Amino acid sequence: MTRRGNLHFLIIGAGAMGCLFASRLKRSGLEVALGEKAHEVVEVINSQGLFVGGVGGQHHVMVPAYSDRPPHQPDLVLLCVKSHDTREAAQALLSWLQSEARILTLQNGVGNMEILQALFGTERVLGGITAEGATVIAPGRIMHAGEGETVIGGGKAAGEIVSAFQKAGFKARAVDDIRPFYSFDISCRGTVTEAMVAFLDSNSYEDAVRNAISLGGDSDTLACITGGVAEAFYGTVPKTIRDKVEELLPADLWEVTTAFCDKYR
Repeated sequence: MTRRGNLHFLIIGAGAMGCLFASRLKRSGLEVALGEKAHEVVEVINSQGLFVGGVGGQHHVMVPAYSDRPPHQPDLVLLCVKSHDTREAAQALLSWLQSEARILTLQNGVGNMEILQALFGTERVLGGITAEGATVIAPGRIMHAGEGETVIGGGKAAGEIVSAFQKAGFKARAVDDIRPFYSFDISCRGTVTEAMVAFLDSNSYEDAVRNAISLGGDSDTLACITGGVAEAFYGTVPKTIRDKVEELLPADLWEVTTAFCDKYR
């Protein structure tokens, strides 16, 4: 990322998540702008600012909002629009966003990563998930209903973003933050999140499974969860891996495996 000091964020979508992240990042001293296609929402935010109440207390902060291109180039675009608006929002960025800028999605739904990677390339797009909970009360006014963990994939590129999120008070981490402290944990909370981070930090099916195994702990469970998500995302299990599994499994187990895949694929 091109550096001008601290990360400069552009958050697309002035809904609950967009306003929550914008307000906290701005309060922590970072450069933040909001992008929002609804002109009336932009006018309210620019005239009144953002008001956040809830579990983190109440605060008011001024964050500049734009319905068109902002005056300064961001280092990171945080996409917080609804899934059905992803393509439109991404295409609007294409004409002016600098090539060094990265795009991070914390959106719900499926297909967002694929759309973004098709437009910007796999190297520039990072995936993440957040368990933060917030609700819009009115334009520029949100209720922060619950705190949760935010996890980001993307290798070394994720580290600076995680640090910025942590500075803003979010519970954030990436794969490299898990390895030194992870231990055997059979709970849903202790495996599903880690498996998703391993997937988000991958660039192929094999890479995803290797990430999961490298975490240690309940590695077979982690690899199974990660592999299932990775197969759906990357399209298939590579033939070299499939052939090796067939070689190692007893014939009856291979028969069960192939029958399951044929029925539910």
